Amino acid sequence: MPEALSYPRELLTRSAAERHEYFANRTVMHTEMARVCEELLGVILEPSNTSLVFLEGPTGGGKTTMLRLIEKRIATRDSVGIEEYAA
Repeated sequence: MPEALSYPRELLTRSAAERHEYFANRTVMHTEMARVCEELLGVILEPSNTSLVFLEGPTGGGKTTMLRLIEKRIATRDSVGIEEYAA
């Protein structure tokens, strides 16, 4: 069975600049990083006597990317909650 493409097939016919832009704005998370992201999100949303959370790792390991993803998920979650509350 052929592996499914994780990008649109028509991207192959685009210019190098367009292909670069597509992938420059795309994040693919490693499965272990996804697990850690979920765990960290849980600690943030449901703290149990936790006042500080440290996220450490090597340069280029994805710490900032993970935090941006978590911020986006919290903002989305909060905006949905606000919309439900206002209705």
